[in-house]
Amino acid sequence: MPPPARKRQLRVFQSLENLSKELEFDSTHSLCAWFQSDLFQPYWDIYKRDWLDKQAGKSGKKGGDLSHVVKRLAEGEAGGKRIYSTDFPKKDNWGGVDYQAALLYKLVSVNRADVNGALFGKQHPLSELQRRMWLAINRKTWKLASSRVTRCSKEDTISSSDDPPAATDTALTEPAPIP
Repeated sequence: MPPPARKRQLRVFQSLENLSKELEFDSTHSLCAWFQSDLFQPYWDIYKRDWLDKQAGKSGKKGGDLSHVVKRLAEGEAGGKRIYSTDFPKKDNWGGVDYQAALLYKLVSVNRADVNGALFGKQHPLSELQRRMWLAINRKTWKLASSRVTRCSKEDTISSSDDPPAATDTALTEPAPIP
């Protein structure tokens, strides 16, 4: 008798539920709203336009793993060089790891600083904050695979047919009231 088939273990970013827990969102709806917010979407759009779209159809690796990206980010920011943190970087000789480093830097910095950010008020080491944003990047990258685009296209979007957000979700989509 053959051994029982093993159930495939999902990576954290492959499940909206697991990812929302890992990023400490109240619900998957909150996570999806964050993905569509100004705290994620504009930075993702730049990365996708400037790097991923240009790699479509090419074989080979499109970037690096988190350790390579963090190393490149540290090297690029060392001594005040601001290769990735500048608003208008010179991308002439950039590769995948460089684009990933810039995206990771922007996501961590914006989400730490903004009251509605996924990292706001989190008292974790920088490496943990980077790991969390890396999971979000992996989610969006994973969703781009042609085998998932058609069968999962609605999963990460919010439409009028979805349940309305809970009271805690509005902080992600509406500005905070001025005291």
